[in-house]
Amino acid sequence: MLFRVRPERRTRILDDLRQVEKLDIRLQSSLEGQVYLFTGLPDWCNKTYRRGDAAMNPYTVTCSCQQFTERSGKYQNRDARGLCRHLVNFYKQKINEPAINLGVLFAEAALKVEELHLVRFEGEEGNWWFSFAETANWIQVYIQDSAWMHASYDLSRQRWAYGLPPANRSAIEQIINTHFTTRNNKLPGTNE
Repeated sequence: MLFRVRPERRTRILDDLRQVEKLDIRLQSSLEGQVYLFTGLPDWCNKTYRRGDAAMNPYTVTCSCQQFTERSGKYQNRDARGLCRHLVNFYKQKINEPAINLGVLFAEAALKVEELHLVRFEGEEGNWWFSFAETANWIQVYIQDSAWMHASYDLSRQRWAYGLPPANRSAIEQIINTHFTTRNNKLPGTNE
Protein backbone atom coordinates (compact mmCIF):
# COMPACT_ATOMS: atom_id res chain seq x y z
CA MET A 1 0.00 0.00 0.00
CA LEU A 2 1.40 3.41 -1.00
CA PHE A 3 0.78 6.58 0.97
CA ARG A 4 1.13 10.01 -0.48
CA VAL A 5 2.62 12.56 1.85
CA ARG A 6 1.78 16.20 1.45
CA PRO A 7 4.71 18.56 1.69
CA GLU A 8 4.70 20.77 4.75
CA ARG A 9 3.13 24.15 4.11
CA ARG A 10 5.18 27.15 4.99
CA THR A 11 3.70 30.28 6.43
CA ARG A 12 4.31 33.34 4.29
CA ILE A 13 4.95 36.59 6.08
CA LEU A 14 3.81 39.59 4.09
CA ASP A 15 5.69 42.84 4.30
CA ASP A 16 3.92 46.07 5.31
CA LEU A 17 3.13 46.97 1.71
CA ARG A 18 0.89 43.94 1.28
CA GLN A 19 -1.02 44.12 4.55
CA VAL A 20 -4.55 45.44 4.48
CA GLU A 21 -5.01 48.43 6.70
CA LYS A 22 -8.21 48.42 8.72
CA LEU A 23 -9.87 51.65 9.79
CA ASP A 24 -12.27 52.32 12.59
CA ILE A 25 -15.25 53.87 10.81
CA ARG A 26 -17.67 55.88 12.89
CA LEU A 27 -20.70 58.04 12.22
CA GLN A 28 -19.71 61.67 12.78
CA SER A 29 -23.24 62.84 13.35
CA SER A 30 -25.82 61.84 15.90
CA LEU A 31 -27.54 59.50 13.45
CA GLU A 32 -28.55 56.23 15.02
CA GLY A 33 -27.97 52.91 13.32
CA GLN A 34 -31.09 51.36 11.87
CA VAL A 35 -32.51 47.91 11.37
CA TYR A 36 -34.01 46.29 8.29
CA LEU A 37 -36.64 43.70 9.15
CA PHE A 38 -37.92 40.93 6.90
CA THR A 39 -41.69 41.50 6.87
CA GLY A 40 -44.43 40.92 4.34
CA LEU A 41 -43.16 37.51 3.33
CA PRO A 42 -45.52 35.39 1.19
CA ASP A 43 -47.67 32.81 2.98
CA TRP A 44 -46.48 29.97 0.73
CA CYS A 45 -43.06 29.98 2.43
CA ASN A 46 -44.58 29.33 5.90
CA LYS A 47 -43.34 25.78 6.23
CA THR A 48 -40.21 23.97 7.31
CA TYR A 49 -37.51 23.40 4.71
CA ARG A 50 -34.49 21.17 5.25
CA ARG A 51 -30.99 22.13 4.12
CA GLY A 52 -28.57 19.44 5.25
CA ASP A 53 -28.85 19.17 9.03
CA ALA A 54 -30.66 22.52 9.32
CA ALA A 55 -34.40 23.11 9.42
CA MET A 56 -35.57 26.59 8.47
CA ASN A 57 -38.82 28.46 8.15
CA PRO A 58 -38.36 31.46 5.81
CA TYR A 59 -41.73 32.95 6.81
CA THR A 60 -40.82 33.19 10.49
CA VAL A 61 -37.18 33.97 9.56
CA THR A 62 -35.75 31.13 11.67
CA CYS A 63 -33.21 28.36 11.15
CA SER A 64 -31.81 25.66 13.42
CA CYS A 65 -28.22 25.98 12.18
CA GLN A 66 -25.36 27.16 14.38
CA GLN A 67 -24.67 30.21 12.20
CA PHE A 68 -28.23 31.49 12.66
CA THR A 69 -28.16 30.80 16.40
CA GLU A 70 -24.93 32.77 16.81
CA ARG A 71 -25.89 35.66 14.52
CA SER A 72 -29.55 36.15 15.42
CA GLY A 73 -28.75 36.73 19.09
CA LYS A 74 -26.96 39.96 18.18
CA TYR A 75 -29.90 41.55 16.38
CA GLN A 76 -33.63 42.11 16.66
CA ASN A 77 -35.92 39.29 15.47
CA ARG A 78 -36.26 39.31 11.64
CA ASP A 79 -33.29 41.69 11.20
CA ALA A 80 -31.55 41.02 7.87
CA ARG A 81 -28.12 41.18 9.54
CA GLY A 82 -28.92 38.11 11.68
CA LEU A 83 -29.65 35.74 8.82
CA CYS A 84 -27.67 32.60 8.05
CA ARG A 85 -26.55 31.41 4.62
CA HIS A 86 -29.52 28.98 4.41
CA LEU A 87 -32.09 31.77 4.66
CA VAL A 88 -30.10 34.10 2.40
CA ASN A 89 -29.92 31.45 -0.33
CA PHE A 90 -33.63 30.67 -0.03
CA TYR A 91 -34.68 34.33 -0.37
CA LYS A 92 -32.25 34.84 -3.23
CA GLN A 93 -33.54 31.86 -5.19
CA LYS A 94 -37.26 31.89 -4.40
CA ILE A 95 -38.47 35.45 -3.77
CA ASN A 96 -37.99 38.29 -6.23
CA GLU A 97 -39.40 41.36 -4.51
CA PRO A 98 -37.47 44.64 -4.10
CA ALA A 99 -37.87 44.79 -0.30
CA ILE A 100 -36.61 41.22 0.09
CA ASN A 101 -33.76 41.79 -2.38
CA LEU A 102 -32.48 44.75 -0.35
CA GLY A 103 -32.58 42.62 2.80
CA VAL A 104 -30.62 39.89 1.02
CA LEU A 105 -27.92 42.43 0.06
CA PHE A 106 -27.68 43.49 3.73
CA ALA A 107 -27.56 39.86 4.88
CA GLU A 108 -24.80 38.97 2.41
CA ALA A 109 -22.72 41.93 3.60
CA ALA A 110 -23.35 41.02 7.24
CA LEU A 111 -22.14 37.44 6.72
CA LYS A 112 -18.68 38.83 5.85
CA VAL A 113 -18.12 40.92 8.99
CA GLU A 114 -18.49 40.65 12.75
CA GLU A 115 -21.06 43.45 13.08
CA LEU A 116 -22.70 45.47 10.32
CA HIS A 117 -24.23 48.91 10.86
CA LEU A 118 -27.03 50.30 8.68
CA VAL A 119 -27.97 53.93 8.09
CA ARG A 120 -30.62 55.38 5.78
CA PHE A 121 -30.52 58.84 4.24
CA GLU A 122 -33.41 60.48 2.45
CA GLY A 123 -32.94 63.59 0.37
CA GLU A 124 -34.15 65.51 -2.65
CA GLU A 125 -31.88 63.55 -4.98
CA GLY A 126 -32.73 60.11 -3.66
CA ASN A 127 -33.02 57.65 -0.80
CA TRP A 128 -29.97 55.56 0.02
CA TRP A 129 -28.94 52.96 2.54
CA PHE A 130 -25.35 52.72 3.76
CA SER A 131 -23.74 49.80 5.55
CA PHE A 132 -20.35 49.60 7.20
CA ALA A 133 -18.37 47.63 9.73
CA GLU A 134 -16.30 49.55 12.25
CA THR A 135 -13.20 47.52 11.44
CA ALA A 136 -13.32 47.82 7.63
CA ASN A 137 -12.43 50.66 5.34
CA TRP A 138 -15.28 50.19 2.85
CA ILE A 139 -18.75 51.68 2.97
CA GLN A 140 -21.49 50.02 0.94
CA VAL A 141 -24.08 52.28 -0.69
CA TYR A 142 -27.42 50.72 -1.68
CA ILE A 143 -29.29 52.38 -4.52
CA GLN A 144 -32.66 51.53 -6.00
CA ASP A 145 -32.97 51.79 -9.74
CA SER A 146 -35.07 49.11 -11.41
CA ALA A 147 -33.71 46.80 -8.68
CA TRP A 148 -31.61 47.31 -5.57
CA MET A 149 -27.87 47.32 -6.20
CA HIS A 150 -24.85 48.43 -4.28
CA ALA A 151 -21.63 50.31 -4.85
CA SER A 152 -18.56 50.25 -2.61
CA TYR A 153 -16.65 53.32 -1.44
CA ASP A 154 -13.15 53.12 0.05
CA LEU A 155 -13.09 55.69 2.83
CA SER A 156 -9.31 55.51 3.26
CA ARG A 157 -8.55 56.26 -0.39
CA GLN A 158 -11.74 58.22 -1.13
CA ARG A 159 -12.53 56.28 -4.30
CA TRP A 160 -15.20 53.99 -5.70
CA ALA A 161 -14.52 50.30 -6.25
CA TYR A 162 -13.37 49.57 -9.79
CA GLY A 163 -13.68 53.30 -10.56
CA LEU A 164 -17.45 52.86 -10.96
CA PRO A 165 -19.36 55.51 -9.01
CA PRO A 166 -23.15 55.25 -8.73
CA ALA A 167 -25.66 57.71 -10.12
CA ASN A 168 -25.89 60.85 -7.95
CA ARG A 169 -22.22 60.46 -7.08
CA SER A 170 -21.76 63.99 -5.74
CA ALA A 171 -24.76 63.81 -3.40
CA ILE A 172 -23.67 60.41 -2.06
CA GLU A 173 -20.06 61.53 -1.57
CA GLN A 174 -21.30 64.60 0.29
CA ILE A 175 -23.24 62.35 2.68
CA ILE A 176 -20.18 60.13 3.18
CA ASN A 177 -17.86 63.08 3.80
CA THR A 178 -20.34 64.72 6.16
CA HIS A 179 -21.41 61.72 8.22
CA PHE A 180 -18.62 59.12 8.16
CA THR A 181 -15.12 59.41 9.55
CA THR A 182 -12.27 57.29 10.80
CA ARG A 183 -11.50 57.18 14.52
CA ASN A 184 -8.68 59.70 14.34
CA ASN A 185 -10.42 61.88 11.71
CA LYS A 186 -7.54 61.58 9.25
CA LEU A 187 -6.67 59.39 6.34
CA PRO A 188 -4.08 56.67 6.90
CA GLY A 189 -0.55 57.59 5.87
CA THR A 190 -1.22 61.34 5.95
CA ASN A 191 -0.86 64.09 8.51
CA GLU A 192 -4.15 65.69 7.49
